[in-house]
Amino acid sequence: MSEMLPDEAPVRTPWVAPQVDIEPPQLSMAERWVDIVQVAPPRVIRKPEPLVTPRGMVMVIITIILTITIFELLFGGIRWAGPILARLQLRDQ
Repeated sequence: MSEMLPDEAPVRTPWVAPQVDIEPPQLSMAERWVDIVQVAPPRVIRKPEPLVTPRGMVMVIITIILTITIFELLFGGIRWAGPILARLQLRDQ
C-alpha cells in the first residue's frame, strides 16, 4: 500500500464529506401561515330522467315475448296431448 506523507491533507470525496448542520429558519406562526383554498367541483344541474323510457318499454316487451315463447316451447306439447289422449281412451272402451 502507498503511504501518505505527514504534511499532506486527506482528500475527501463527496460521499465521505461530513454532513453540515443547518438550523431551521426562525419564523413566527404569522410568517409561516399559508391560506389553503378549497376548490369545489362546479355544480352540474341535469334534467331529471323520466321513470319510464321508450328503451325501457321495449326491453319489457321483448322480455315478456321471450318468456312466453320459451314457456310455449317447453310446455306447449302438454296442452295438445290432453285432448288426443282423451280421444284415444274413448276409442279403446
